[in-house]
Amino acid sequence: SQNAYIVKRKGVQFSRDPLNLVNLHSRKHGGFVNTKAVGISPAEGDKGGVTIVTKKAGNAQRPAAASQSTINGSKSNRK
Repeated sequence: SQNAYIVKRKGVQFSRDPLNLVNLHSRKHGGFVNTKAVGISPAEGDKGGVTIVTKKAGNAQRPAAASQSTINGSKSNRK
């Protein structure tokens, strides 16, 4: 199997897909294959926080509109 995100190291296949949270190359965890997916990455800049990328199920034919990014600040809402 081949795609742009696959990484083969020491007999294990990993994935660099930004919507794959466990980074394992499989259909179950692949973000570009499934209709709904979530990705988390560090926010850009010095303030910290995270960027959450969600994939919308209804825009499968329009890749540019299929994902939505939300930036959360460094302050947590948990108490």
